[in-house]
Amino acid sequence: QRRHILRYRRSGELVAQLNPRALACTAFDLAVIGHALYLVCIEQGIVEIDLQAERVVRTYGAAEGIPELRNLRLTPDGETLWVGTFNGVAQIDTRTRTVRFYREELGIEGSGFPSTVHAGGDHVWAVDHAHAESPGGVSRYDASTDQWTAYGPEVFGITRDLRPDFFRIDFNRFIVSDRGTFAVFHNGQDRVTSRFDEAAQRWVEGTRTQQQERLDDLPPIESYQSFEFVPAEDGTASFRISDRGRWSFVPAQGREYLAITPMIDDTYYLLSSAGIEALGRNDFTPRLIARARFSGGRAPLLLVSSDTRAIVAIAVEMNDLFGGIERYTV
Repeated sequence: QRRHILRYRRSGELVAQLNPRALACTAFDLAVIGHALYLVCIEQGIVEIDLQAERVVRTYGAAEGIPELRNLRLTPDGETLWVGTFNGVAQIDTRTRTVRFYREELGIEGSGFPSTVHAGGDHVWAVDHAHAESPGGVSRYDASTDQWTAYGPEVFGITRDLRPDFFRIDFNRFIVSDRGTFAVFHNGQDRVTSRFDEAAQRWVEGTRTQQQERLDDLPPIESYQSFEFVPAEDGTASFRISDRGRWSFVPAQGREYLAITPMIDDTYYLLSSAGIEALGRNDFTPRLIARARFSGGRAPLLLVSSDTRAIVAIAVEMNDLFGGIERYTV
């Protein structure tokens, strides 16, 4: 499963794509700082690509100071690139290309916890996800002292005395915005929204509810996120981009690919969530030749058979209430 990296103008026009023959990489995450594209390649590390010269200039892996290469997540922060790993956090200075790695410094109880970094303004937080060997928590980085401050479950009102079987914190949402830092989590009984008080340097509990979090307790999405995916029923996905509070729509089409035929007359045929697509021997991207249209909305497609004369596929339409098969469409 090799993923393509596509480059669009804000108008939605596709202008470039990564040549999969030039870089053997199963992409997992990406970030752009200046004229450099940083690409996570599974089990390889982070590849730095100069977008002006269109060439690979460096790879960051174990030899460069990132000992853990599973499920890397990138967070740009000015000229710093933060990397969340399965066992700590890496900090890459993109000017000097030096790497620092933090593990024990995060101050979270347990071992082997995956971390995700959130950055905004002068604030950097590492959310340390709970699992069987760690109750989780969140750590705040102070650049002036190069120190981390840890906030475990007890800071958020979750104690071993209160719930011996639930001493852990799982963040449903963690937001670092220009309006403050917010956390939404479940304490075993209620869904809680908390806000970090910068003056007092502590977390302050907001609302509790047994329903979904109240959106009026959280900042607007454009204050912490510059894009938003917009899924469609046919399996495609477009997205919105925020530029200084104004949203523009980019009709970039995404697909879920389900099956591929053997090569027929120098062409592969792919079964996707959008229909049937053709991919020539020398093509980088497939083209849609038969759109799926079903009365019941999106229906899973299954490949039955293919030869030089025909491709046969079926759509299985489900009963929404009970999940039973309602009908087949061939």
